[in-house]
Amino acid sequence: MHHNIKNAVTGRLMYTIYTIRVDTSSPADPTSTVLQNCASDPSQFFMLTNSSQIATTFTMIGTALSSLRVAQ
Repeated sequence: MHHNIKNAVTGRLMYTIYTIRVDTSSPADPTSTVLQNCASDPSQFFMLTNSSQIATTFTMIGTALSSLRVAQ
């Protein structure tokens, strides 16, 4: 049985999935459709072309996660 963790349970998402691709090729390879589709939302996929962008991206994700309210 296949379980898709992106599926909603009782009308709300259980998980938020961020995906990051770092491609330092010049020119960069095409954007990864697989990683885009794995992210919970297209805005949660990051296509980086320089390793120096990693820290900024993790800061952005951390800021987004800190605004979530955890409820039981």
